[in-house]
Amino acid sequence: MIDNGPYVIICAGAILSLLIFFGFIVLMRYINYKENLLMAEKGIVRMAPEKKRGKGLLIWGILVTATGLALCLGLYPLGLMGNGMSFPFGLGPWMIAGFLPLFVGIGLVLVYIITANDEKEPGQTSAPQEDSPAEEIETAARASAEEPAEKK
Repeated sequence: MIDNGPYVIICAGAILSLLIFFGFIVLMRYINYKENLLMAEKGIVRMAPEKKRGKGLLIWGILVTATGLALCLGLYPLGLMGNGMSFPFGLGPWMIAGFLPLFVGIGLVLVYIITANDEKEPGQTSAPQEDSPAEEIETAARASAEEPAEKK
């Protein structure tokens, strides 16, 4: 019979860790909910958070890309060790551990680059609109027609 003692402890520890993690998330959501209820009862309105420009996406993209590249460079020599199996260019299944974060990070950086042009600077409009000459004459006529009424 196989002794499963260490595996049971590892599985129980992993499940317990996940329960603690998700329990913490649920607790934080509940506290936020109660805080919002209390603020609504007192008539306090929470300020809307400032719109960020997405720099966090770029930062995470660079960090994840660098981690993936480091894993790729660190795992590449495993294919060159000559363990009896031949892999083209020394790229075996272990390289997935490096390629996944590498390409996820590249994707995050590309999303930042693609969406950066869509966002406008706060306070900027697309283009100042000029009034046509007919509209200028019409507004000037309205203003002059209202002046005598105000003087009376």
